[in-house]
Amino acid sequence: MRIALSGFTGCGNTTVTQLLSKKLGYPYYNYTLTDLSKEMGLTLIELHELAKQTTEYDLLLDKKQIQFMLDNENAIDGTRLAVFIPIMAPKLDMKLPKIDFYFWLTARQNIRAERVAKRNNVSYDEALKEIQYRDSENKHRYYDLYGIEFKQPDYCTVIDTEKYDAEGVADKIISIIKPTFFAGKSLTKK
Repeated sequence: MRIALSGFTGCGNTTVTQLLSKKLGYPYYNYTLTDLSKEMGLTLIELHELAKQTTEYDLLLDKKQIQFMLDNENAIDGTRLAVFIPIMAPKLDMKLPKIDFYFWLTARQNIRAERVAKRNNVSYDEALKEIQYRDSENKHRYYDLYGIEFKQPDYCTVIDTEKYDAEGVADKIISIIKPTFFAGKSLTKK
């Protein structure tokens, strides 16, 4: 079973993806521009600025996530563009992996800023500025690259992450997929 989950910065994609991986025993993909910027010794904003000048960084990440899903029968993709793989794969001349469930995580901007401030140990104002910048830049880049309007697609199940902690979001996702895929099977890796 393949699961894709996406959402704006601070919605909990990374945390929920890691929790689902642990609970289901599935490998996950959550390598993003943030990870690449750290590897390159750049700030995320510096890499965003470079990504404005060339598509190589985005295309590298996007091809890697699609290939990961193709290579793994059971997997979780928790990147910003995971739920848009059906749009991206043909434009990248890649086979479209069969994804069984699509989830869109959501939270209000002020809640997302609070989470990012806590996670990054920065002020609320710094975090708010960061997510506004990242959301805006991501929207423009994704539209320019793929014609994607970065918003919740109609085919996604929406989960408001303000209603649950990260563990609760992961459990909610499992409660949705369980009837289809886990009849009589254990949900934890042994």
